[in-house]
Formats: sequence, structure tokens, C-alpha cells
Amino acid sequence: MPHDFFVQFADDVLPEVPRLLVVGLGSLGITMLDEIVEALGARVESVAVGCDGPRLRETKASERIVVPRRGGLELSGLQGWMAGADVALVCGGLTERLGPEPTAVTAAALGRLARRAGALAVALEVSPLALEGERQRAWGEEQRATLESAFDAVFVFPGELANVESELPVADALAAGPRAAGRAGVALLELGGDDALVNVELSDLHAVLRGGGRALLTTGEGQGREAALTAMRAAQGALAPQGPTLGDVQGLLVQVASSSALKLRELQAALEWLKAGLHPEVHLKLGVSLRPELDDRVRVTLVGAEGTGQSRGPVPRVRQLELGWDAPPPAEPLALPLASVAFDALLGRAANG
Repeated sequence: MPHDFFVQFADDVLPEVPRLLVVGLGSLGITMLDEIVEALGARVESVAVGCDGPRLRETKASERIVVPRRGGLELSGLQGWMAGADVALVCGGLTERLGPEPTAVTAAALGRLARRAGALAVALEVSPLALEGERQRAWGEEQRATLESAFDAVFVFPGELANVESELPVADALAAGPRAAGRAGVALLELGGDDALVNVELSDLHAVLRGGGRALLTTGEGQGREAALTAMRAAQGALAPQGPTLGDVQGLLVQVASSSALKLRELQAALEWLKAGLHPEVHLKLGVSLRPELDDRVRVTLVGAEGTGQSRGPVPRVRQLELGWDAPPPAEPLALPLASVAFDALLGRAANG
């Protein structure tokens, strides 16, 4: 065999494609689910659960479950479906009902099932409308507490968007909040990927969110000069008012997506601005990915949690990767096809550390 430098992967330990599950509970949850499925397609497995037959017929979910209005959701089938999942994302409205029970009660049961299965259990929720008043808001906070005891992370988004035009039809205006929450769910599930220069792994998401307490998930986009800084500021400005602030989190994932036009100095300036508002002992993990379709735009996703990320449930399954060497490494370094300033900076920092 020629003495070429190569990496040999054992067939039975090749990294698997992450198994991502999405459940939409009730009309609001199904609206969020549809936004996720439209963006990610076959990369996610999805189930829509509701009492509304017409809404279930229209959904983009691959599976549908009808809940009797006087009955409840039978969980035994979903328990088997969750076995082997990496991430289970459960979408719903804090104060919606699913049959006789609040949606949050069903969501909490699903969160516990997901955690028992070893998956990272994440709830994506929208709060009651401001129009519904203080009592509904207070009840929503009670339901949130129910969810936080069952999930690794709970993200709550406003039920309506402040910048929605008042002349929009009611149906479109009220769907804007859940759709925005669904797009945030897309950003969460898209972390890392094959287009990454510096990758955020699924294990990083587990480390930050698993048992981490109150969590934040926000995205922002910038364009033109200082696009990265503009995107970072937009992400901070889009934080849900009910959640923690950037200064509260102990762990933070920062995903920056751009075309190849992004300069290192622009990325450095955006990160320096971000770090100025963070806790001094925050654990920060950076991911950078190439998206040619963004042209001169930059998209930033921030995911963080207040806690330390210590597990409150089963630890995730660990997939091992074996590296084999058939010959000593060559004297000359490898020519990396995706070599970049970012890699050079990381390698230099590792050598100096």
C-alpha cells in the first residue's frame, strides 16, 4: 500500500446525520412547525397534533394526529418515535388548549419523554397576545414554569410582533409572531452543517442548553458595510422581552453565516462589540459558515442559557470517530481545500497556547 497520508474511517463509526424531530401542538404550534418544515424539508421528521381537522389537512408535517376535543393525546406511539432522536423541538402556544388540557401540559409530557430517550428537549413557545390582558399573561407565566421543569431549554417569543402594520388582515398579523418563532427554530436546527468553516457541533448545543435554565434564541441580519456588526446588533435587539439578556447567560453559541465577502476585521469588530455586553466568565463558542446566496448580507444566530449546562436528564449518546494512520504524517502540512484566515488564526492560537 502506498505511504500516503490519509484518514481512515471505520464503517461502523462514521458520523450519522443528526435526527431532528419537530412536534407542532395546536394551531400556533402547527404554524411554527410549517415554517420549519418549509425551510428544512426532509432534514426534520415532523408531527402535527391538533383538534382542528382543516388545519391538520393543510399542514406540511409528515404525520398528523387528531386529538378528540374531550380526550387527550396518547403518548405511547410518540414515545417509540422519539427513541434515537438527537433533538426534539416541541412547538406551541403558552395559553392554547389541546382538547381539555392546556397545550403546555401535553408539551411537558413530550419534553420528559424526549429527555428519557436521550434527546435534547427544546420547547419553542409563543406568549399570549398583549390584547388578551394581564390575567392571560400571568397564566402564560404559570405554563412556562411547567415547561421549564420538563425541558432542557424553553424559548418564548412574543405572540405578536411590534412592527406589524395595523392595516394587515387579522389572520396575517396574528400569524406573524408564530412564523417568526418558527424561523428562529430553523436557525437553531441549522447550527453547524456541511458549509461550516468553524463548526458548531450538536455536542456544543447539548453543552449549552442541556439543563441550562432559562434560554435565549435570537437572529439578526445585516447588509453592506459593517454587515456583521449590524447583524449582531439586530440579533441583540430582537431578544424576546420575557427571556434572559445576553449579560445573563453563562454559555453562548454564536453562529455567523455569510458569503466569502466577509472580512476578518469585520467579524472581529462584531465579536468585540458582543463580548463587551457579556458576563466576564461566559463560555462562548463561535461558528462560521459560508452561504453564497447571502451575497453582501450576514446572518447571526445567538443561542445561550443562564445555567452551566449541567445535565438534568440522561446524557446524550456519544458517537465515536476513530482515526487511523497508515503511515507517518508528511513533513509538509496539508493543503486544506477550505483554508482561510479563520483557520490560520485558530491554528496559530492553538500552537501558542
